[in-house]
Amino acid sequence: MDMTIPRSTLRRVPRLLYHRIVVFSDPDGNQDHGPTISYNRHRSTMLTQHAARGATLMLAASLFGRVAALAAQIVTGLLLADEQFGVFAMAIGIQAIAGILQGGNALSYLVTLPPSHRRFRTGTVFGISSGFYLIGVIPMLVLAPTIANHFDEPSIVGLLWILGVTMMLSPIRFVLRAKMNAQLAFGASALASAINNLFVYPLTIVLAIWLQDAMALAIPVLVGALAEIIFLWVKAQPVRTDFQPRRRFLRPLLHQFRWLAAGAVMTSLFSSGDYMIAEFLVEAAVLGTYYFGFQLAVQPGRIFTTTILNILVPVVKRLSHDRDRLVAALRRLLSTGGFAIATINLSMLAMIEPLERVVWNEKWAGAVFTVQILSIGLTFTTILGIGMSPLMAQRRYPESVFCGGIRAVFMMAGAAVGAFVWGTPDGISLAVTGGMLIASILGIGFVLRAYDVPIIAAMLHLIRSTVPVIIAGGIAAMVGHLLLEGTTGRFSGVIALAAAGATYLVLLPMTLLAIPTDTRGEIIGLLPSPLRRHLPGGSTQSGTQDS
Repeated sequence: MDMTIPRSTLRRVPRLLYHRIVVFSDPDGNQDHGPTISYNRHRSTMLTQHAARGATLMLAASLFGRVAALAAQIVTGLLLADEQFGVFAMAIGIQAIAGILQGGNALSYLVTLPPSHRRFRTGTVFGISSGFYLIGVIPMLVLAPTIANHFDEPSIVGLLWILGVTMMLSPIRFVLRAKMNAQLAFGASALASAINNLFVYPLTIVLAIWLQDAMALAIPVLVGALAEIIFLWVKAQPVRTDFQPRRRFLRPLLHQFRWLAAGAVMTSLFSSGDYMIAEFLVEAAVLGTYYFGFQLAVQPGRIFTTTILNILVPVVKRLSHDRDRLVAALRRLLSTGGFAIATINLSMLAMIEPLERVVWNEKWAGAVFTVQILSIGLTFTTILGIGMSPLMAQRRYPESVFCGGIRAVFMMAGAAVGAFVWGTPDGISLAVTGGMLIASILGIGFVLRAYDVPIIAAMLHLIRSTVPVIIAGGIAAMVGHLLLEGTTGRFSGVIALAAAGATYLVLLPMTLLAIPTDTRGEIIGLLPSPLRRHLPGGSTQSGTQDS
């Protein structure tokens, strides 16, 4: 008879004996759960550290992507005209209509799916997502010539075909991303994003130099998606069942997807609804200037929005059973996260005017106000998006749809009012920003109410955490504007850019004195120790950290 003890049992013996001795050795029969609590704390600490590393990697990949995107926009801004950007924005608006379901927002469902359910349901989710895309892509491609004739832009046909193929690749990417997120393989996900950016933006520059038309903006998106899928395929090593729909899961999943699809509609309308509305009310050149300014304004905020689904949702999902910790996380996301988002986003408010002079020498001067005002509105919609991560993690889809609907409706209403009343890039951006601010107030208030957080106190806390940064950005922008008045040429832009940037950097540490004490402590605690000592209240925080 084989008396060999399995290795798995041997690995468990020390912990089992330790648990048996400690738990059952009390003569009074009281159980001491010390080892269990210690073990759970260890697991929680490991999860937090792993999530922090993942967030760092994703932020690094996002930062690389934003730098590459800015470089590509610099080159395309020099080589392409506002009409060509307008034609591409028209295609994006049509794509928003065709892809309004966004594949049922399948990735949001997959990243919250328990491992025990993921094996047999992923293929069905893939099939449902592909079906949702086909519903819009097929009519879009069939009607592409008619759409091109309506706008008198023949190049729209090719743009729509490229965008349609890119959309049909999305379900594959959803499955592969979900497999990586389920393993908390944030490093691989970050590298996949970096590879996508590495293909998209350099290729955009090359094609802008070679083609000098709107196709230079569309082709790289398809190539980047293919490169990302190939990398994720190698890393995730999917099997056939990951893409094989199962009939018995179809009906229950369709039932669950009803709110996801509704949320996808709202996300589509928020992402491209302004283009979709404005393209029918203004000329291509006006739409192109607005599109160019919007893309500049949104670049900094994308550093944060790309982490919501890939980092925050999987991590917050693991806190969903502990309401107190979840509420505490929500408070930190809105206050500390709000300050960080404002600091990054509003850098465009501070420096865009002299930056435009240095880079484009007044070619895109008409987009300066668009960038400045949208950077304020986008700050608060980004905060709302991050605040919605607990709702997404807990699959509270009706509430998520409501928040997304508020964002979409007010943004589209702003675009319609601005295009109809003023018909200029400045008018559209001003009205859109007004809609963003109203939507953010209503949406954040709704999220706070959903978790029984006092709305007035939390909103005042958020305002105190962000408004000082807006004031700092406005002062820096005024400094740059005054130095540019009555001057021409790039050299004056360099001087104004240096002055505006220095003003913003000097004022930012001072804003720490105006924000709430707890947020200031958290912000300073996140900074390196040598930097903390030079900030208001940093010496106290440094001593606390070191002790």
